[in-house]
Amino acid sequence: MTPAKSGIAQHRLPSAWLAFWFLLLTAAIWLFASGSALAATPAAGTRIGNQASATYTDTANVTRTVTSNTVSTVVQQVAALTLTANGAKYVTPGGQVAYPHTLTNTGNGADSFNLATGNGGNFSFGSVTLYADADGDGVPDTTIPVASTGTLVAGDEFRFVAVGTVPASAVSGASNDLTVTASSAFAPAVTASNTDITTITTNAVINVTKAMDQTSGPSPSGPRTITLTYINNGNIAASKLALTDALPAGMRYVPGSARWSATGDTVLTDADASDDQGGIVHDWNVTQSGRVTAVIATVSCAMWS
Repeated sequence: MTPAKSGIAQHRLPSAWLAFWFLLLTAAIWLFASGSALAATPAAGTRIGNQASATYTDTANVTRTVTSNTVSTVVQQVAALTLTANGAKYVTPGGQVAYPHTLTNTGNGADSFNLATGNGGNFSFGSVTLYADADGDGVPDTTIPVASTGTLVAGDEFRFVAVGTVPASAVSGASNDLTVTASSAFAPAVTASNTDITTITTNAVINVTKAMDQTSGPSPSGPRTITLTYINNGNIAASKLALTDALPAGMRYVPGSARWSATGDTVLTDADASDDQGGIVHDWNVTQSGRVTAVIATVSCAMWS
């Protein structure tokens, strides 16, 4: 009886040890997989396989290795997105206001996203329409409304603008909260939203848009031309309009390249932050490090630069 009990006890000890060892191994695989997911999410449909191996020494003191069967799992699609950015602008009664937004498919598979708007506050827009804005300059590319991004592969972006028409009856000081919402077609419960706040004023209203003549290209290459367009949609002239633009990371400013439409081909000085060149004071890297700064003396109503 005693040897039998001893034999059973010897058999149970390795089993318990193996069970504990497999628990640790499983935990190690889980932690490794979690860490990898932070670096790069596997694409939907990816098959991930794994095979275990064991090394032991037999009674003849020979080291041997054995391998297990291969197990695999298929990565399922997960929907995710980001939507940027919240906006805030002033507008006059009866005017229009446009808010740019960028949607990015951060999921691990191709997806399309439905777009919708809702507005409230002290007044409601007479109409709100969404338009594609592929070049990201804040201006609709066409007059064709959009209600969906179309299919975006993982990592793709879709740029668009929300254009609201203000009723002529809106009073100064009133505000509107426009909510722009995007939802995944693959998983409708996955959504993101931005809020654009519009305030009515009867004073000067300056709107600024930024555009780059090329939005992609090899490195190094160039030059690239960045254009800042401004307009006064208000009821009175604006004075001392200050525009600043930070140099994008990985790019350098081309000396003597600044121009102002009001003075045509006249080269704007870069190193003097006080010289008035026909109504504009321009500098690069003087008023603010790494930035273009331009101060325009007067901007009349509805005048494009």
